[in-house]
Amino acid sequence: MEILSKPGPMFTDLYELTMTAAYVDHQVTGNAFFLYLSGIFHGIGIILSPPAWKMP
Repeated sequence: MEILSKPGPMFTDLYELTMTAAYVDHQVTGNAFFLYLSGIFHGIGIILSPPAWKMP
């Protein structure tokens, strides 16, 4: 189940970038928009990562 919580390879860089933007944005403005956005990208990464479909 560990691998299901990680985004797919294609979205890893985008996910990291979004998380960084979320952290900075939250620290500066207290806005949770980027945090919400990172959650969406995380979900997309889980759905599109091949290991997520190979459930034992």
